[in-house]
Amino acid sequence: MLALIARSLTKLALEVHWTSNLSEFPLRVAFVRALTESEIIGISGSFKA
Repeated sequence: MLALIARSLTKLALEVHWTSNLSEFPLRVAFVRALTESEIIGISGSFKA
């Protein structure tokens, strides 16, 4: 399950549209990493309850 989430978010992070500014790419990667970490924390937190 976690691997599937990681693959999906990696695919999202690597998706660069022709019209997008390449300088935004590091921000996209950082956003997806932060989202991944929050999802992992949220998932692990729900199992503890």
